[in-house]
Amino acid sequence: MSFRFFPIFAKNLKLHKYYSTVCSEFNVSKLTNKAFLRLSGVDAFSFVQTFVTNDIRRLQNDGCIYGFVLNINSRILADLFIYRLNDRLQLSERELVLNETSKDRFVQSKGDSYDQLLIECDSNLCKSIAKTFFAHKLRKDVKIEFANEYSVWAVFPNNILKNQHLPSFQLTSNDFIFVRDPRLTSFGYRFVAKLNSNHLNTSSIVKNMVHSQIRESNLRDYRRYRFKLGIAEGFDDFGHARMFILESNAHLLNATNDRKGLFIGEKMTSRILKSEKIRRRIMPIKFERVNSDVFSGSLITSFDERPVGSVVSVDDKYGLALLSSSHAEKECELLHPHSKQLLSTHIPFWWSLENNSSSQGFLSEQRHEIEKVNNFRIKPE
Repeated sequence: MSFRFFPIFAKNLKLHKYYSTVCSEFNVSKLTNKAFLRLSGVDAFSFVQTFVTNDIRRLQNDGCIYGFVLNINSRILADLFIYRLNDRLQLSERELVLNETSKDRFVQSKGDSYDQLLIECDSNLCKSIAKTFFAHKLRKDVKIEFANEYSVWAVFPNNILKNQHLPSFQLTSNDFIFVRDPRLTSFGYRFVAKLNSNHLNTSSIVKNMVHSQIRESNLRDYRRYRFKLGIAEGFDDFGHARMFILESNAHLLNATNDRKGLFIGEKMTSRILKSEKIRRRIMPIKFERVNSDVFSGSLITSFDERPVGSVVSVDDKYGLALLSSSHAEKECELLHPHSKQLLSTHIPFWWSLENNSSSQGFLSEQRHEIEKVNNFRIKPE
C-alpha cells in the first residue's frame, strides 16, 4: 500500500468538515511502551476467545476490540488491544459451536489458515503473555510469534470531547491499521504501522486521515490525557493481579461481553456484576501541586482521616486513584497524608453516557447478527 492512498481515502470519506467542527487539533504520540504478538492459523480466533473478556466475533464489524486477560479470581493480568489483519473475515459463518457428539468440548467450524490477529500489549508483559499462550496451545492449529516490526501511535484530541463523538471509520491491512479507539467514541484513534518508523512521516499520514491540525507529542502527554479522563492502561496502572476487572470500569469501556460465554475469570466477574457491589473504582484525581512524595500505592483519606483509597498512578498533578464506591458517586476533595496536600476527584463524564453504558461492551444486536449466541460456551482445555 502506497502513501498516496491515504489522502485519497480520507477525501473519499468526506470527513473534512466534520473533523473541523469536532476537533481542530489532534495530538500524535508514539507509544514506546507497547509491543505486539501475531497469532495466525485455523484455531487463532477460538484460541484467543478463551482468554479475553471481550468477544472476538466483534472483529467481523470492528477493526479493533479492547479486552483483558484475567486470572481465575477475576483480577487483571493484562489489557489488550486486538486488531484484525485482513478483511476476509466471515466469523458469523464460522460460528464457535457445541460438539453435539461429546457435549464436553467445543470446536470451531470452517477455520481458515489465513486468519490473523495482531495483539497489542504492554511491552513489560509481552513475553509473559506469549509464554501463557504457548502453555495453553497444546494441539491447536495456531502460530504465536512476536511482531516487532509493528509500532503504534495514539491519536487523541487536544481537548477532551465530552458531548461529541469522533466518526468511526477504519483502515485495516497488513501494513497499516487506523481505527477509532474502541473504549470511548470520543477518545481518539490508534494508528498501527508495519513500516520502519524512522522512515515514516506519521504526522503527514494522520493529518491526511483526520483533516485537522496535528501536534507531535510524547508518551507523557498521552498518559496525562488518559488520567484526565480517568482511564487506566498497561502494567504501570493495573499492576499484576492488583485489582478486579470491574474496578477498572471495564464494563463501561467496551471491554466485556456478557453474551460471549465462558472465559478465564468469567464466573467471578458475572457474580460481582449481578450483585452490583463494586466496592472500589478507578477515578481521576488532581493534586494541588507537583510533589515527589506522591507515589503509586500511597494512601488517600477523607478529611476525618478515614482511608478511602490509594493512588494508582500519577504524572505531574494528574493521576488515577482506586477509591471506595461511596466517593465514586460524588465530586469531592480528599487528603494525601504522605505529601500533606489536598487532591480533588470528579465523576468522569463517560460513566453516564447512554451510548456507552447501554452497550457496556456487550454485543450490539443492531450491528452484529450472530446466531446461537446463547449456546456459545468456551471451556479451556
